Amino acid sequence: MGENKANMADLAALRQMSYSLLSAVFLGNWRDTADLISDTASDVLAVSNWAADMSFYPALSEFLEEFSKLGSESHAEVENRYQRLFGPTPSANSVPLNETSYLVPGAEETGWVLASVERHYSSAGIESTSASGNVTDHIAVELEFIAFLCGRETDAWAGDDFKEARRMQDRQRRFLDQHLTKWIPIFLREVIARDDTGPFEQAAKAVHVQVIHDLDFLRSLQPLMRSAV
Repeated sequence: MGENKANMADLAALRQMSYSLLSAVFLGNWRDTADLISDTASDVLAVSNWAADMSFYPALSEFLEEFSKLGSESHAEVENRYQRLFGPTPSANSVPLNETSYLVPGAEETGWVLASVERHYSSAGIESTSASGNVTDHIAVELEFIAFLCGRETDAWAGDDFKEARRMQDRQRRFLDQHLTKWIPIFLREVIARDDTGPFEQAAKAVHVQVIHDLDFLRSLQPLMRSAV
């Protein structure tokens, strides 16, 4: 299991970096995000020799390569595009960044979805769920939550704690199944309709491919992990 364990640890670490980067893109502070991409892109792209077969990796690497080409003179333009696309406040012309805008028609259903998201967070030991003041079901918060779980999985593999690694995979799978994969496809369509050649369209595609891949991947691991523990 030694080689497989190392591979699983490397993959969990790559997925953690991917989710953290994509989360940062949708927080709206582009200058900080640009620095993060500059610092991290080389690490992500360096694993292409073994990650290229992962279905999420081409979209991720394309997104990073394009974003890393942007010079400082492009930062203001990207920030302006973010404001036009997502808005400082929600409007009829902006693309919502939170889950409940896509899935629920009324206040009762909104409360149910938010309560479900909060249960996932609290069960993983996270008390505060807002990043930079964003709401519980904001895309950046949900993506960073998966990054947090991937980090916990990486640590579990490093400590030879297979049961904990399986628990973290189960938490990821349930959250992806119950939340992110339910609304990210709709979010992607909305972004493409308004930004079909822009950087946020690339980022939204990378998110979409990532969450779909990871749910399928984690489902396929369930019987293998049960037999190994």
